Amino acid sequence: LVQKLSAARGREAVLMQEAERLENVLASRGARTSSSATVDGDAGVAPVHLKQELGEHRAARRSSRSDLRRLRVQCTQEGEQREHLCQHADVLETNLQHLRESIKEAEHQLRVSRDDAERKRALVATLQARYSVDASVQSRLSFQAAQNEEE
Repeated sequence: LVQKLSAARGREAVLMQEAERLENVLASRGARTSSSATVDGDAGVAPVHLKQELGEHRAARRSSRSDLRRLRVQCTQEGEQREHLCQHADVLETNLQHLRESIKEAEHQLRVSRDDAERKRALVATLQARYSVDASVQSRLSFQAAQNEEE
């Protein structure tokens, strides 16, 4: 995600540079066209090659403008994609925090359960030991009582 975000920023920067370059080209061509128009206007009639060059220049300018519009659209799309990726990264970061909290809570519950199980084992062992002592004492008493009755 970080790589995608970095790539989107790079593409956006390249598109902005390309758009700036095209704007500069359009501005410089516009300055040349206006200066050649004043020269042609002074001459009265423009030669055929100048008219052809002016037509080519206008076609190139239209092409440059369409390229500029296309680049601006692409730049806007890259910006939107970057924003989307940033939002997605924020959502993932929030989910990661929630998961970390859930893991901590589950680990705490596991420790509590282990402690509880250990206490129960100790209680069972104590009861078993007490029962076995009580049973052995009971069996001795029963044996002695049986011997006393026989006598």
